[in-house]
Amino acid sequence: FLQTSLYEIYKQGNSEFLMEIFNLNKFVVEKNILLEDDIIANEIFRNIVQLGCSVKEFEWVENFIANYQEKLDEEKREDIVNLCKAMLAFAEGKFEKTLDCLLLVKFQDVLYGIHVRCLMLQCYYELEDYEELFMNLTNAFSVFLSRNKMIAENVKKASLNFIQLSKKLFNLKLATDESLTKVSKEIADCVIVLNKKWLTKKAKELSSDSKQFLH
Repeated sequence: FLQTSLYEIYKQGNSEFLMEIFNLNKFVVEKNILLEDDIIANEIFRNIVQLGCSVKEFEWVENFIANYQEKLDEEKREDIVNLCKAMLAFAEGKFEKTLDCLLLVKFQDVLYGIHVRCLMLQCYYELEDYEELFMNLTNAFSVFLSRNKMIAENVKKASLNFIQLSKKLFNLKLATDESLTKVSKEIADCVIVLNKKWLTKKAKELSSDSKQFLH
């Protein structure tokens, strides 16, 4: 209840409360409160890693993965651990390492499959000379979403919006273009989209690069 309340405050624009949520998670981990029958739920484990990465507590996250991975359900443990290691590597800016970790995830869960594809797309965006792989993945990802009947419509829409907007940013990446303002507005106005914070950050970086180029 406390975590949910803090997250609602954070969503209202109080970014400092993200650290409060992390500290709450840290307390729960240290006191072993999150264990149920000596097991950590997969999604809780992933959320703890994601939050730790968001506040740049990388060493703590690395130790958490190492010390608590054995508490995950054995059936999906390997996939969750590799996905979480990929999330950590991405947050640290280690994009090649991220891809190496993602290649080990076996897509047993549809939602984790979406997460993996999003991370791959983000890595291809960040790395040099990955243009063809980026474009191929946007097409394959879109086909996967359109054909999979098990994915909820809101998740499908958020994923497709992410693909569309990241593709627009990628097309603007190597050129100064006035349409960047339009794309930035599209990102700001888009309510249902995955990784909006990352998209916004990339648009701001392109805007900054454009201003430096003009000067």
